[in-house]
Amino acid sequence: MTKYLNIHPNLIKERKGATFDPYTLTCLLWDGDEVVKHKRNLVALLENDPNLQDENLSDFLSQEEKIDFAIKKTIYLFRKLGMNEKEYYMFLFQNFYPFQQLGFPLHFVMFTSTLKLLCSPEQANYWLPKASNLEILGCYAQTELGHGTFLKGLETTAVYDPLNEEFVLNTPTTTSMKWWSGQLGKVANYCIVIAQLYIMNKCYGIHPFILQIRSLEDHSFMPGVITGDVGPKMALNSIDNGFMKLDNVRIPRNQLLMKYDQVLKDGTYISGPNKKFMYATMMTVRCTIIMESAQNLAAACTIAVRYSVVRQQSEAEQGAGEQSVLNFQTQQYRLFSALSTTFALFFAWRSMNEACQQILTDASQGKTDQFLFLHSFLAGLKAQSTWLATKYIQTCRECCGGHGVSLASGLPLLESHTAVSCTYEGDNTVMILQTGKFLLKCSRDISQGKNLVGFVSYLNANYTTEHQDVDSNLHLPALLKLCQHRSKRMLLYISKLVFEKINSGSSLEQAFNIWSNEIKNMAIVVCQVYTMEKFIEAIGQIKENRLASVLTDVCKFYCAFNIVENIGDFLQFNLLTVEQVKLLKTAMYNQLSKIRPNAIALVDAFDFSDRFLHSALGRYDGQVYQALYDYAKLAPINSKEVHDSCKEYLLPFLKQQSLKAQL
Repeated sequence: MTKYLNIHPNLIKERKGATFDPYTLTCLLWDGDEVVKHKRNLVALLENDPNLQDENLSDFLSQEEKIDFAIKKTIYLFRKLGMNEKEYYMFLFQNFYPFQQLGFPLHFVMFTSTLKLLCSPEQANYWLPKASNLEILGCYAQTELGHGTFLKGLETTAVYDPLNEEFVLNTPTTTSMKWWSGQLGKVANYCIVIAQLYIMNKCYGIHPFILQIRSLEDHSFMPGVITGDVGPKMALNSIDNGFMKLDNVRIPRNQLLMKYDQVLKDGTYISGPNKKFMYATMMTVRCTIIMESAQNLAAACTIAVRYSVVRQQSEAEQGAGEQSVLNFQTQQYRLFSALSTTFALFFAWRSMNEACQQILTDASQGKTDQFLFLHSFLAGLKAQSTWLATKYIQTCRECCGGHGVSLASGLPLLESHTAVSCTYEGDNTVMILQTGKFLLKCSRDISQGKNLVGFVSYLNANYTTEHQDVDSNLHLPALLKLCQHRSKRMLLYISKLVFEKINSGSSLEQAFNIWSNEIKNMAIVVCQVYTMEKFIEAIGQIKENRLASVLTDVCKFYCAFNIVENIGDFLQFNLLTVEQVKLLKTAMYNQLSKIRPNAIALVDAFDFSDRFLHSALGRYDGQVYQALYDYAKLAPINSKEVHDSCKEYLLPFLKQQSLKAQL
């Protein structure tokens, strides 16, 4: 780690007072001692590089300058590190490069991933080496100007020409233009295009095609292709999100990705075992988004908790002097809600990622029984994680007062970056309703006496309405059981309402729409239970007693505050008494004082470098005020004593007004 010469005394005191070694938690979060040491060595290597010392300047750049800056730095880092594409990308993404500043992340996350998942063996042998070695640079073009989440409505067409053994691709309308695809505007020279497949005037639905869009010699458009950038956005402006028009673009038959579905030379269509396999890329991307949400929230917590220890304000008692704002209960409640949610999302992501990798492996071997289940549940977890991260990053920013608004804090970038993830790769409301639809099927299975498996197997249980074990001790199994019972009661209640509508003459679609907001809320609750369950499971696997004790306190608070903030559901279904609610609230507030001594150690354990945090407020040494001043001095507007606009417009105007006043 970087050696600091002048650490703020408040932070020194906090770190000495911790009851556990944060490095044990670091290793738990980042896959062990060996990985952590390797990461730290790479961070040190890069942080000492004089070519990588100007990241703060990126805040003052235009969109074009940000894209140029990101590409130049990313290529420099790629050459310096010399690792394979997965290690390269994930390392930079998770541990080093400041928010939004990677030059071409979608090449690895979506383009290369799609090739791995959907190419036939012959296609993989040809395309994957080119993508992995960065001989070509790709993106993923699915969303259109007029269609996003409703994939059946996509208008881009790929018509098979059997005489020439080619597909002819077109975007026949304005609304069919590909839109929003990262790196499509200016950077990529290849893309995966999702288009409606037509053979002999029959539509076979959407399929993935690989298409060259720019010359490998001079980067000019390929015939029939026009792309461009969609313009400035609220976040991610170092990535050239683009549009694309296709006019009779011809590609060979073997550029349909044919791991599952095939088109033979004569136009014969051979369908794979499951059309949902085409969504495998989206599943892996959504797993990445869950990880990114947890990481962004962890960064925000690190910034806000450190600053809240350094920032001194107000007197708890008259004459006692100012104290750290983290000593105030309201600050603790807001920040520890965010911090406990961070750990819940981390452990939920880890479990979901393992399940996703296993199910994708099984699917490639023809075992498909769990694929649709994971696809549906993962959609909801993507929605929940991004909603929670966005909510609590805003909370962290607000906890930093006025300085949190400055880009110097790092928090506005985190907030905007996370907020847009509520929309990209699946609008959150549509995603959570997809999970809700799956859960309604689970309810029907329960009513037919079928046993559910996997993440929702707890819904098989017959819960009683009595939860005497829920008391001031905040016993985790009791809290989890209570929340599981709540989710089952909500599911059965909503299912009853939906099927009553159907029985009274409404279609399934009509009934679903009428109760869609309640279905959404029910699905969120089921996802919340999953995060609690995985948090508790993770604690059960910790061998180091002091760490297990600290995380148990955090987990108890996470479960308790989520119950208290949704207390209406528990009272509606008679799951808690009023006396129990009082006990829970008191116990929840008592947890704040248990977490408080370890607050700094908990955020230190995320092991973010100052460079990654990109924050004057979140510095490890706590020297926030000098850092804010140093940042302000970097602003180009401060390079001149008198701004040009003052010379040209303001001074003449003021002098004119002065003369008028003298007349």
